[in-house]
Amino acid sequence: MEFFFLNNHPKTKNMERSPPKDHCVLKTINLLTAKLTTMKTTIFKISAFVLLLSLMGAGCEKENHLDKQEISGYWKVFKQNISGEFESSTTPPGNAIYTDISIVIPDTTKGNISGNTFFNSIEADFEIEKEQQINFKNYGGTRIAEDNWGASFRENLLNTVEFNISKDELFFIDSQNQTVIVFIKN
Repeated sequence: MEFFFLNNHPKTKNMERSPPKDHCVLKTINLLTAKLTTMKTTIFKISAFVLLLSLMGAGCEKENHLDKQEISGYWKVFKQNISGEFESSTTPPGNAIYTDISIVIPDTTKGNISGNTFFNSIEADFEIEKEQQINFKNYGGTRIAEDNWGASFRENLLNTVEFNISKDELFFIDSQNQTVIVFIKN
């Protein structure tokens, strides 16, 4: 079997191949450039979308996570539920022993608070059962002529099942998903 090559063939030996027409080459180059640009753009868009989804997923996880230690500190009542009405903290009565209603959460691992109403010192134990779920028990303290604010504070504290923090505010929420006490950090 013999192979023939064009440049060795007697009829084509002296023939030169004509160069391609310029407009065909330019069309092909333009088409390839356009396709490459489209592919690069598509790959970039897909990469950006995947990155965005990754960041959103990471952001959501971080946003929902609340460090229990964030509730540690000195908290003063700003508003609370009194007889079904959400009221801002008032000026203490003239015969009040304390100037505010407040609590101190020294450490969430110990699970206790101390504090005061306008007339009495208080203390209670608590457990953080799951993230942001809290249960108060063993409420105690002095009981000298408690006013409506102090009685409501005790009831609201014992009805609290969840907490949330937004900047320097601590929210205690009851089983009806109603905010019952709003504290501000001191």
